[in-house]
Amino acid sequence: AMVDNMDRFDEEYGPPAMSEDGSDDEEEDTARVRRKAILKQKGPEWNELFGDDVNDDDDFKLGMSLTPNVVKSAGKKRRNVAGNADNGSGASGVSVKLFAEFYRSDIILSSPIGLKMVTTKKDDDDEDEETPTDVDFLSSIDICLVTRSDVLLMQNWDHVNGVLDCLNQQPKQISDIDFSRVRNYFLEGQG
Repeated sequence: AMVDNMDRFDEEYGPPAMSEDGSDDEEEDTARVRRKAILKQKGPEWNELFGDDVNDDDDFKLGMSLTPNVVKSAGKKRRNVAGNADNGSGASGVSVKLFAEFYRSDIILSSPIGLKMVTTKKDDDDEDEETPTDVDFLSSIDICLVTRSDVLLMQNWDHVNGVLDCLNQQPKQISDIDFSRVRNYFLEGQG
């Protein structure tokens, strides 16, 4: 598959850059050895969540747009490597655009706090009160997958509830909506 914006993805979500400035400071070496020993004691699950090779940013949001690469061949069926006829069942591939606008995204990967920050704004009158803003891009979600909810529960579960409350609402503005992506039963208020 062809992936657009992969360099930006690696820069923003890849493992943190290690500082290799070539210094032979004995204090830094001791600190590195001590850190490795501590990480080893923590265990694999802790290291998977919080280790040095982990991007621990809890405010992330990423839209992904998938576009099939369809090649028309004048009515002829193509043959794949095994010699079987290709019926177009995905052999042509898919182009993936990372960091797509949410309204044009097929998949949204996000933390609850990341989506909450996109979908709410603070009222000027009441600093503790947040009002929903633009949630129309969440108007036709087919699958919502919440992974590692045990970790999210240790943070602030209200963010998860707030985002789930915004799913599959009837769109309020039609300017940016791609109606081919919105299911009819959501438009009719039966979602």
